[in-house]
Amino acid sequence: MIGRGLFALTLLLSFAVADFAQTASKPAVSVELIVRGPDGKLTANKAIEIKPVVESKTPPPAQTVMTDSHGLARFNMMPGYFRLAVRVHGVGYGTTAPTEFDLSETARPSIPLLAGYGSMDGFTPTSCPPGAFITISSPFYAGQPFYPAQRIQSDKSGHFHVDDLPGGDLFLSADTDDRDGGSCGMQSGVHVNVGEETRGVTLHPLRTAPAPVPISKPTDLAKAAPSQTSPPAATQQKKDEPSSPPAKATNPPKNLGHSVRSDNPIVWTHGVVTDESGHPVQNATVYALGTYYGGIRMNEILSKSTTDANGHYEIKGASGLSNFSATFVASAPGHPPAWAWPPFPQVSFYDSNPSVPEPITQDLVLPSKSGQMSVTVLQEGQPVPGAKVAVYLVKME
Repeated sequence: MIGRGLFALTLLLSFAVADFAQTASKPAVSVELIVRGPDGKLTANKAIEIKPVVESKTPPPAQTVMTDSHGLARFNMMPGYFRLAVRVHGVGYGTTAPTEFDLSETARPSIPLLAGYGSMDGFTPTSCPPGAFITISSPFYAGQPFYPAQRIQSDKSGHFHVDDLPGGDLFLSADTDDRDGGSCGMQSGVHVNVGEETRGVTLHPLRTAPAPVPISKPTDLAKAAPSQTSPPAATQQKKDEPSSPPAKATNPPKNLGHSVRSDNPIVWTHGVVTDESGHPVQNATVYALGTYYGGIRMNEILSKSTTDANGHYEIKGASGLSNFSATFVASAPGHPPAWAWPPFPQVSFYDSNPSVPEPITQDLVLPSKSGQMSVTVLQEGQPVPGAKVAVYLVKME
């Protein structure tokens, strides 16, 4: 017995050593990657998650590395030609350009500024118990290849909040426990804008079909099943008469379905446009560029209004728009534009008879004058002609 045990232990050790030697002998490419956030600043001293984007049944796992004080990450990568998906918690996500990772040199792939993460805030429906679990996933993995599903728990009031969401359409479902219990709510096509918070998300309660009425009495059975020997006179027809189409059954309207855009206008928003001194601005134009979920993709819709003598405006547009959001821009001669991104009440795509939301109030203040900036790009102390310069808004609410 002791001899057999020693033999088995020796065999296991030999396999482990061989596997380690095979793993250690795999060639790796040295990689240097500089990552910048959505604001253009270096992601210094940050933990970044990196994963190769390759088509494989067993894709390589992600690795987490730290950037230095200059936003530079150094790590090893398998050889090949592919992209790298990059995620930085609390900052954003992105992918590099396709890069040739060659063993003969250090690879330095280029990556654009990271897209800022969005967030979501909402409530579970009344059909869910307190503390229900919400699963958030992306229905289109081709456009978002590096977003795994998240599973969070709501609080006792049904409220939930989640960060680090990519921009795009997400699918939400609610369960009664952490073991994928009975579903109690769902919401499809919740659109998250890059770097913004989507508020007021409410999952659609799941409704069950009414149970069939039981037939127990013989008299009821006779009423429910027509006689096979003597059909009623109203249903008898002569052989030479054409048969008429059967009458359509009048089914009661269903609660489930999907929201349908209606061109009957409703008030989206109203407010007052003023200057920096608080005086109303007459004849200012206010634009509302909205997006909504149409069932397959996000659609755009534009509406505008003009302020009256008191600076008041009112913008109307279509109703029944699922996952609606809009950007407002006000402009007037002699003033730089002003803009805002107010939150809107959300309409579920699965609600076939949504209620008309109350219009929101959004006041806009036009600046008195615009700012100017002079930028000189230098390389080793010499001006660089034709360099591209980008300006980013920081900490805009």
